[in-house]
Amino acid sequence: MLDRIREVASRHGFQAVAFWPISPLGDELEILQQWLDRGFSGSMGYLTRQASSGMTLDTNTPWARGGVSFLVRWDELHHGSETPWDAYVASYARGLDYHRVVQDRLQAIAAEIGFSRHQVQVDATVLPERALARRAGLGWIGKNRFLTHPKLGGDVCLSELLVDQPLCSVEVEIQQAPCGDCGACMDACPTGALTPHGVDAARCLAYHTTQNRGTIPIELRGLINHILGCDLCLRACPYGKAAGEGGVSDDGFLGRLIASRDRDEFSSLAGRGPLAYVGRRTVVRSAVVVAANRQRDDLVDCIADALCTDPSPLVRAHAAWALGRFDTAVPRLLLKRRHGIEPHSAVREEIAAALS
Repeated sequence: MLDRIREVASRHGFQAVAFWPISPLGDELEILQQWLDRGFSGSMGYLTRQASSGMTLDTNTPWARGGVSFLVRWDELHHGSETPWDAYVASYARGLDYHRVVQDRLQAIAAEIGFSRHQVQVDATVLPERALARRAGLGWIGKNRFLTHPKLGGDVCLSELLVDQPLCSVEVEIQQAPCGDCGACMDACPTGALTPHGVDAARCLAYHTTQNRGTIPIELRGLINHILGCDLCLRACPYGKAAGEGGVSDDGFLGRLIASRDRDEFSSLAGRGPLAYVGRRTVVRSAVVVAANRQRDDLVDCIADALCTDPSPLVRAHAAWALGRFDTAVPRLLLKRRHGIEPHSAVREEIAAALS
C-alpha cells in the first residue's frame, strides 16, 4: 500500500511522501496553545477558536486511521503556469491558487488508490501539519519555523490526506534541526518577527499582506516589497534552497491592478490565482505600498487616482501614504488638493501625515 501511494503521488507531481499514525496530538497542540497564549496569532482569531474547540484528529475525524504528508517544491508546483503577478509575490503565491491545484491532485490520488473515505487538507484547518510531517520524518522545523526537507529545502508546499485505513504504526526517528548557533533567518527578518518561541504574526510582513485585511502598521509599510508574502527568512537559510525571484516583466500589470475599482475589474486580472483568494481591497492596499517602496515613478498618477476614486477608505489611506514616499512636488500637490475634499477622517489623517 505505501509503495503504491508513493508511486501514484510521484505521477501526480509530488516529490516526497511520508506516513503517520493517528495518535494524540498532545505535544503539538500544547506548542500551538503556548504560541496562542503569547498573543502571536495577530487577528487570526479562528486559530484560537479551533484550538479551544478541541482540534484533534480523533474528535474531528474519528473515522481516520492513517495520515499521509505530501511535499512538492513551490517552483515545481507552479512550473508552466507563470503569471503577471509573479514578480510581486512570494514563491508560494506564484501561478494559480495552490489550494485548488493541490486539492485536485490529492483527490485524484485518493480516487486512484480507492480509499472508501478520505479528507484532503490544504491549509484548511489548524491541523499542525509541519509537526506531523516532522513526526513522519519528512524534515525538521528550523528557527524560521519552516519545515525543511534535507533535499528539497524549505521552499515547499505541504499538504495532507487523512484516510480510513491504517498506513503506519512505526515511529520514525525525528530529524533535529541543524541550525545550531546560526541565526541567519532571524537576522534577515527586518521586523524581529522571528522569536525563540515562534513567529509573532503582528510583526510578520507575510501575515500583514495575506491575513491582515485592515491597516498595515505604518512602521512596517516601508519594508513591504511583495503584494503577497515574504521570503526573506527562507532565502537567508543555508538549507532553504529558496527559488529565485519571480518574473520581472510587468507589462503594466501593477498599474492595472491599482486601477481596478470593482470585483469584475479585479477578477479579470486576478483570475483563479492567489490574489483572488485574498481579495481586491487587501491586494490593492498592498499594491500601492509596493509601488511606492519600489519607487515606481511611472505609477504616481495611478496611485493618485486611487486616492481620489477608489471606493475603499482602506485603499485611499494607503495610497496617501504611498504618495508621500515620492520626494517630488507633484505627489505633494496632489495630496494637498485631496485633503480638503476627502470625506473619510482616517484618510485625511493619512494625507496629513504624508504631508508632514
